[in-house]
Amino acid sequence: MERLPAEGRTVVCSCFVLKHRTNCRTLRNIAGMPGKGYGMKTERVELRLDEVTLERLDKWCDAQPNHPSRSEGIRRLIAQGIEGNDKWNFHPNEPEKLMIWMLSEIMRRTNSTDEKTLDIINSAMSGGHYWSLRWELSGVFDAIPDKDDDLRFVIDTMNMWSMIEDGFKRSSDADRKFIVLSCPNKSLVFDGFDANTEGKHYSIAQFLVKTLGRWEEFKDRKMNSHIPRVSRYCSMLGAFKPIRDAFLHRGTPIGKNEIIAVLNAL
Repeated sequence: MERLPAEGRTVVCSCFVLKHRTNCRTLRNIAGMPGKGYGMKTERVELRLDEVTLERLDKWCDAQPNHPSRSEGIRRLIAQGIEGNDKWNFHPNEPEKLMIWMLSEIMRRTNSTDEKTLDIINSAMSGGHYWSLRWELSGVFDAIPDKDDDLRFVIDTMNMWSMIEDGFKRSSDADRKFIVLSCPNKSLVFDGFDANTEGKHYSIAQFLVKTLGRWEEFKDRKMNSHIPRVSRYCSMLGAFKPIRDAFLHRGTPIGKNEIIAVLNAL
């Protein structure tokens, strides 16, 4: 449908959306949609837009490379809105494509990246094959953002273990022996999280220690407990938090009885 000037408070604007399956190529062409073959019938939908929205729609259409009609513009915006809710939503605009190409050329000249990867990036940008980047660079695009609760839990756990180990190290030989005897079959050092079943916690802990350089006392550990630890740490934190609050006021290492209470927490 050709673009018309807005007259009055609202303007009737019609578009076509895919709905029913049928052999109807002619109707697709009338609707102005790209030819994607047979099998989909379009249905006419009427909607009303105020002058401000219509003007914004026209400006958006004018800014697109092929200056689509209002109907086609509405279809594209609907598609973009739906795709925006999908996990994979990598559709760079023209300036972003230029920046990606320029960065890849800089990296090519510095010999800092595999040539094959750079060729794939440039080909994907020029051909619109954005999906290929997810295949080739899965570690970049498939990463799941850390949850704040998981991050806080890992931080609290590592702070707890740092204080336990420090308190144990500062204890006398007799007190250390008493702690060991009072906590049979209990680990007295932080051994991390299970990388298989607690992968997100394990990854956060690794990043904090190995990449950010926090908790240097743990830097030489593998951080993979090989058995689930989250449930035990939850119980320990329940007993530890009141002790931690008292420690902040006291300013001295936690004692043997406090260490025992935390390690034996159920």
